[in-house]
Amino acid sequence: MISADRDAMRELLELAAVPAQNTLNTLMGGASVILKEIKEVSLEALTERLPHFSMVVEGCAFSEKEEVRMLYFMDRDQAQRLISVICGLPGAAFGAMDEIAVSAFREVLSQCLEASVTELRGFLARDMRQELGRAYLSDSAGSTVKAPGLWEEGSILMLEYRIALEGEGEYTLYCAASMLLFNVFGMEYKAGKAAGGGRRSAIPVRSVSFPEFRYMSLEDTAETIGEERGRIREMSLDVSVRIGETICKVRDILSLKPGQLIILDKQAGSPADVVVKERLIGKGDVLVSSDNFAVRITEIVNKSE
Repeated sequence: MISADRDAMRELLELAAVPAQNTLNTLMGGASVILKEIKEVSLEALTERLPHFSMVVEGCAFSEKEEVRMLYFMDRDQAQRLISVICGLPGAAFGAMDEIAVSAFREVLSQCLEASVTELRGFLARDMRQELGRAYLSDSAGSTVKAPGLWEEGSILMLEYRIALEGEGEYTLYCAASMLLFNVFGMEYKAGKAAGGGRRSAIPVRSVSFPEFRYMSLEDTAETIGEERGRIREMSLDVSVRIGETICKVRDILSLKPGQLIILDKQAGSPADVVVKERLIGKGDVLVSSDNFAVRITEIVNKSE
């Protein structure tokens, strides 16, 4: 990797660190994110550098013509301590909550990356996005990195970020990516030949055509179902009635106690939502019929759809 490309990549990544820092400030305040190092390393050097017991999040970076696999690592104890700060919990009480820690860590990282990519997309004026996959705790970062088919042949790009929280210490986040990440940022990088080298032979293709499809609008009523599909009417569906909802933070949910009130987003007496398979189909009034709750339909929603 030539020095000019590395310097240009550093400038872009430092630019992307600013919105990530703003996101952390929104979550907890007093945060700073600094790109400490960007380095081209071998697979062996990378496995030696990464923490052995790690929180790992898999991801991909995309551009118009490129897809690059990425891995994010943070020391397991640091990651759990960071999430305990965000959730407002004592660090000592958080050790056994691994599943919540994994989910919370992935969500925080996702929000930071989304803000960073939005900033870079406007700066580069190109179609660029980044998505996260599964997150998990790894007892051997080396075996995670050496997964077959993860990297192109040759060097790997290693990014090291320092995350400082006011009054809470510092944390180190590592990111490992294929050198093809340069192509995502609009810089030309040619990967080395894969084992067995040479180009693959072209796959023969031919043009195809399809008949014209016409759309005919039908209302969703029982009368429109023909006899040949009459069995559809006997199918069972789960119907739910929602009286309201709200949004709570993780720390609020973990501190719930019997007798505590949760305020919903609807006023008393407002119609309830009738939902089938997560789709709103109507509204109605909640009643009592023979000691059971019931709902009287007052409105059908989006029947034409």
